[in-house]
Amino acid sequence: MPSERCFHTDSAEETVALGARLGGLLDGGELLLFAGELGTGKTTFIRGLARGLGAADPGAVHSPSYTLVNTYEGPIPFTHIDAYFMQTAEDLLLCGFDEALRGGGVIAIEWADRLESFPGIEDYLPAEPIRIMMNLSASREVDGRKIIIVNWPDKEGFSEE
Repeated sequence: MPSERCFHTDSAEETVALGARLGGLLDGGELLLFAGELGTGKTTFIRGLARGLGAADPGAVHSPSYTLVNTYEGPIPFTHIDAYFMQTAEDLLLCGFDEALRGGGVIAIEWADRLESFPGIEDYLPAEPIRIMMNLSASREVDGRKIIIVNWPDKEGFSEE
């Protein structure tokens, strides 16, 4: 049964730290699908993820909105894709998704909720990707975020705070 974990962060630094914590537990071969409105901290979380993977200095990670894909070398290869401007499953393949998936690295896709409307997309995605939903948290501080992680396999060191 897939697990679901809920976290709250109150600053960009806490969001980066949570991403780093998750990145440190990944083995390679994982697909992370990010959903959330503009400004909810997807790229900020992914900066931390890159840090945890040892793939990049967090400051070097930026949204690939117009390039569609950024790759970062490290002990575990890391591919960061932005699906906002994609229109079809083929667009995802053209940016190197298939090769990255077969390469055994970690793939993070921002705006992944847009992929669900692409006919045939299920043929390209693993059965149980890690899904990360990010929302601004009205009940928290100004920079507060509610982060829900679904389909995370239980691993030591990854618990709710």
